[in-house]
Amino acid sequence: MQMKKLFLAALVSILLCGCSSSGKIRIGCAPKGGVYYSFGIVLSDIARHEGIELSVRETSGSSSNLRLLSEGYIQLGIAQSDRISHAYYDKESPMKGYSAVASLYDEAVMIIVKADSGIQTVEDLENRRISIGEEESGTALNAREVLLAYGLGPENYITEFMNYSEASKALADNSIAAMFVTASPDAEMLRKLNEKIPIRLLSLDDKIIDRLGNVYAYFTKVIISKDLYRGMEEDAKTIGVRSVLLASDSLSESDVYTLTDILFDHKSEFDEYLGSDLRIRPESALDGLTIPLHPGALRYYDEQNYNTDHLR
Repeated sequence: MQMKKLFLAALVSILLCGCSSSGKIRIGCAPKGGVYYSFGIVLSDIARHEGIELSVRETSGSSSNLRLLSEGYIQLGIAQSDRISHAYYDKESPMKGYSAVASLYDEAVMIIVKADSGIQTVEDLENRRISIGEEESGTALNAREVLLAYGLGPENYITEFMNYSEASKALADNSIAAMFVTASPDAEMLRKLNEKIPIRLLSLDDKIIDRLGNVYAYFTKVIISKDLYRGMEEDAKTIGVRSVLLASDSLSESDVYTLTDILFDHKSEFDEYLGSDLRIRPESALDGLTIPLHPGALRYYDEQNYNTDHLR
């Protein structure tokens, strides 16, 4: 109860002033209202009681955080595992200077159709008008990867670049046949769409899931419960990426070790304040990671007898 009171006081203070305390370790999150930003606030509050001061910074999200980390403007950041892999290993202009701390939670690649739609499989999207997310977004990248795995190139469907709000409206009024979303499976905007219309999530074939996982190491298998949305009659099988906490290589081993320990020693507090959007679990701490671990995180996992050979 005392921890909850302290957290609520810190949250009110942060929201009122529009920034966090002037800590020396800056963590890049995303716009206020999203899970990344909420996670940053909770981590900051808990870390303060462990002697580490964090300053929560509002950013544009994954791509912005990767750039800010590589340029030294922030020392911690959150990003999608696929964006990390692309940025870190880019052959022309790689972004480096940071390492992995922990894999946090799943962001599923979802294909949403109206529940009464005749579309049953991904192949049925051929020659249909679909939203694949905003141009140059992570969703658009994931959509193309999935569609291409089914042999569908841009010439095989009518592409619409829409944000989630625009796509939800277009799906509801039948302007598009389907929309791609990469987000937490119980994303708020999907819940709002489901209040208006019954929806259904398309499942990916097991062979396609295995193929995508073999080609892109950052993909994991995700099962979305049929009970999540009105209109679903069976669980949906798809792929997902992981949200990942990253640390600058300039951060000390000691600080990152402590932060890694905080993630798992206080997982019940993250669950309490962030709900089902964030499930930090030790058993999935390395899922979807494709870049080396920070020495501080590596020390923590080695002490816990994790297999970290592929992440050194």
